[in-house]
Amino acid sequence: MLAFTRCVNQHLEYEQEWELAFHLHSKVSSVVALAHEWCGCDKVVLIKAFRATLKKLAEPSVMSVCMLGVPTTYTVANHTTKCIDYDISKRPVSIHIPLTRLLAALCLHLPKYNLTFDSDELMCTTLTIEQVMEPVLRQMALRAQVRKSIAGFSKEN
Repeated sequence: MLAFTRCVNQHLEYEQEWELAFHLHSKVSSVVALAHEWCGCDKVVLIKAFRATLKKLAEPSVMSVCMLGVPTTYTVANHTTKCIDYDISKRPVSIHIPLTRLLAALCLHLPKYNLTFDSDELMCTTLTIEQVMEPVLRQMALRAQVRKSIAGFSKEN
């Protein structure tokens, strides 16, 4: 699904693309659940499904939706880390992340086979766990901001 930029100064009543996405998700979610359960029943199938999902996530067309950006180094409480500087109130965010959700579901089966995200058997791209998590974190931050603004709007009325 396409990313969208949050409307901060206006009300948006209806978004056609969202309706299609949610309708499609409601129709295929049970099939996806069965698929990832099946993948978790066999180590070889799990590894192949995990690698295929990672490869798809690493494709330029998928990563361009994420618009990862350049990491900036920040220091907080004597801890230094690199973060991607991205303002979700001004830049597009996608709320439909089915590949990331599938990868997360597959990750639940990794401990059964003593595997982790960083296992050599699973690595087929240069994607890091941070890059995989970035769209999810943006989505969660957007949802939190929208919920807060809705709560503030409710208190005013």
